[in-house]
Parts: sequence; C-alpha cells; structure tokens
Amino acid sequence: MTLYTSGKELLLTEWTTGDIKAQLVNNTYTYSAAHATFNTTTVPTSARLGAAVSVTGRASTGGKAIASDIVIPSVPAGTIAGVILFKDAGSGTGTMIYYGDSTRVPTFPITTSGVSTQTLDVDNLNGLFSL
Repeated sequence: MTLYTSGKELLLTEWTTGDIKAQLVNNTYTYSAAHATFNTTTVPTSARLGAAVSVTGRASTGGKAIASDIVIPSVPAGTIAGVILFKDAGSGTGTMIYYGDSTRVPTFPITTSGVSTQTLDVDNLNGLFSL
C-alpha cells in the first residue's frame, strides 16, 4: 500500500466524511508521491478505466480504514493495473489518498472484456490501509 502525503493529512478523520471515490487505472498511469490533486494532469483520461465510483460503508477501526467492497459497473475493455482513491471536491478533482497496484492488490492486473462489472474485494480484517 502507498499513501499520498496529501491523503495522510486527510485521514483518518475525514475517511468517513465527504465523497471518497475509486478510479480504476491502466498501466499508462505512473504513481508519484508528488501527486496531490486528482485531475487530468495527474491522472490523464487515457489512463482511466470507466468512471470513478463512490466508496461506501466507510469506517475506521484500530487505525485502519475499512469500506464495503467497491463495485465498478461497465468497465471498458482493457487491463486494470491499479486503483486510486481520492476525496472528491467536485468537477472531477480532489485530494489523492491511496494508490493500489499489483504490489498491493494481489488480483491486479485484471483484463476486462468491456461488458462486465468489476468488484474489488476490500480486506476489512487488515483494512484498505492503516496509518
């Protein structure tokens, strides 16, 4: 798991408030700890797979951020290489919180056919991440 510095500042106090979203990305996205704001500069549209979805069932316990499984409908054909969580500020921008790739999410990469819904199983025993 890798947390963005800007995300650390938000968490865990704001994990349960506001609109936290998940965005699937392909292998053209390159993680950088310097990325602070989710926008088309840090995460180009060409790197995104489908639309960002709200993360539901958020809570924190024992310093761990937990949530319901993340369901992304209508994922286009491609390879899911990672997922970005960000606090949505509206208009498709927000503070970046978390990036998970194959080193953090054992099921990545996932090849999609363009007709399926993808569900990301959230490990609430260990949490999405902990501070």
